[in-house]
Amino acid sequence: MKNIINKMEELNKKLKNWAIEYYENDSPSVSDAVYDGHYIELVSLESDYPELVLKETITQKIGWGINNKFTKVKHSSNVLSLDNAFNKNDLLEFNKRINNTLGISIDFKFTIEEKIDGISISLIYKNGILNKAVTRGDGTIGEDVTNNVIGILDVPKRIKYFQDLEVRGEIFMYDEEFKRINSISEKKYANSRNLTAGTIRQLDSKIMKQRKVSTFFYHLVDPENHNISSHSDSLDFIKNLGFRVNERIKLVLNIEEAFSIVKFFEESKKDLNYPIDGAVIKVDDINLWEDIGYTVKFPRFMIAYKFAEETAVTILKDIIQTIGRTGRVTYNAVLETTRIAGTLVRAATLHNADYIRELNLAVGDKVVIKKAAEIIPKVVSIHKKINNIKWIEDYECVSCSQTLIRFPNEVDQYCINENCKEINVQKLSHFVGRNAKNIIGLSIEQIRKFISLGFLTDLYSIYQLKNFKDKIVLLKGFKNKSVNKILNSIENSKSNEFYRFIFGLGIRHLGLKTSKILSKRFVNLETIRNLKYEELISIRDFGDSVSKSIIEYFKNDENNKMIDRFIEIGINMKDNSVIFSNILEGKIFVITGTLNKSRTFYKDFIESNGGNVSSSVSKNTTFILAGENPGTKKIKAEKLGIDILDELTLKEMVGK
Repeated sequence: MKNIINKMEELNKKLKNWAIEYYENDSPSVSDAVYDGHYIELVSLESDYPELVLKETITQKIGWGINNKFTKVKHSSNVLSLDNAFNKNDLLEFNKRINNTLGISIDFKFTIEEKIDGISISLIYKNGILNKAVTRGDGTIGEDVTNNVIGILDVPKRIKYFQDLEVRGEIFMYDEEFKRINSISEKKYANSRNLTAGTIRQLDSKIMKQRKVSTFFYHLVDPENHNISSHSDSLDFIKNLGFRVNERIKLVLNIEEAFSIVKFFEESKKDLNYPIDGAVIKVDDINLWEDIGYTVKFPRFMIAYKFAEETAVTILKDIIQTIGRTGRVTYNAVLETTRIAGTLVRAATLHNADYIRELNLAVGDKVVIKKAAEIIPKVVSIHKKINNIKWIEDYECVSCSQTLIRFPNEVDQYCINENCKEINVQKLSHFVGRNAKNIIGLSIEQIRKFISLGFLTDLYSIYQLKNFKDKIVLLKGFKNKSVNKILNSIENSKSNEFYRFIFGLGIRHLGLKTSKILSKRFVNLETIRNLKYEELISIRDFGDSVSKSIIEYFKNDENNKMIDRFIEIGINMKDNSVIFSNILEGKIFVITGTLNKSRTFYKDFIESNGGNVSSSVSKNTTFILAGENPGTKKIKAEKLGIDILDELTLKEMVGK
């Protein structure tokens, strides 16, 4: 228990320091992702050990202190924080909680608003005249910054409404203004939010006038006093009074539609010229708000969906070596937990020794990480150099202690020990993987266990695992049903697509795409076994390295003996799908929208006929394959004059 208390105290201390940097000093030292990751960890601990929750825990604090250089103003009603969602399941749970609270099961209308990454502000009007502008402060008391806010051009100084009125919104800075000020300022700001905060909290209002900030308003305080019963109507009301309201706000009929709009906002944020970091989802019916209620910190009728950050800053705690199926060494970073792209991240790739040296990394440094192809996190740069001790690369395999080597003209290190246990584990794991033989239920942990018990030795032994069924069901964690599921999946995998077998062999440099091309162009294994280098090198996407690797693999007697055994037990060695053509060679496709068949089907179809598929639209894109609800990719393509195809047109193009 002492360890838990110490961890809670440590997290509280970090989070409080970071919050002071963010809210009071306008100079955060960590990203939102790092803060969120630690905050979620603390919430989780407090949920598991409620009896140990600290008296002054940050999770119960509504806001942060105010700057004493400004006059203090008490808010008419607390400015609460928002609970966070990071994925669709979080939104569904939010919707479920509302239904449970109200004791009903219906769809609600929600308004979906962009979450502007700026500074919160409350404007108070009396007799139609702007009386006060107050920052959020600690949620109960804010700072009077009226003199500065008067200088914002799009803030109404007078309105044609003479009843007392309070509206809340966000002050932000457009990208071009942020770049302009940063280019001429001695102090360089990390982002526009910090610059906006520094601007609004200037004692010298002349500085405010030299910097152009803007506003969006999103909340009418006490709408019932103005005979308004829905949030969407309240936005129309304040818009008609002259307040700027974001034009992209949407009204939807249920939580599924809400999620669709949230994802649209996330995909299109790169096209905006102002900063957003999420979306806010609110129950539209104001009459339900009090019934749905509040926590100490959050209103229960609204939630903020945080977009996945493209980068995050965290601490490099260790550098470790891993061995892949070809013996290639990959170095990985052990990180202080942070959140990026919607997930908690504790590790990231560092590629190879040269990459680490180029970045001048050392354990203890603060590093910037990002998602590579939105899947694998990687360290991309140093944020702050902490450790000046030079990192030294490994010279031995972490698994078998064999000396690592480098092949000519390659930067990677390799273990070439044919008996290396880790290489064998990785080969088997690759062979059963989703993109290879797709054997369900056989995890890498189980493979390690079965190798240690002698049930597995090589790729072929996977198909003999059935001989050990009686022993496997006696192992802890295995039941007859789960073992049957694995064995049935192994048996069924014999007949799946030929390219899966080719890819599963783990031939060096041969990826999934080139495995598909190889299987479709040459149709059967016997043809592939007897290919000449000249035949391979002539194929688009087949370079010198992969062509030589294929030739070398099938020259190896042991490899051929293993393949003969696969043939004997009935593994599919022939491609029965579409015949390969070059009709789409040189064409780049982007797939978007809902199609009659899966995106994987059309990706295979395009690549089988010589084309390439990209995930994003650019001037190099040749065609867009668009289904229903294509979103921003189609809009961007139309602006660039790129041809839009439907499914039928694509098939007609290749004569299918």
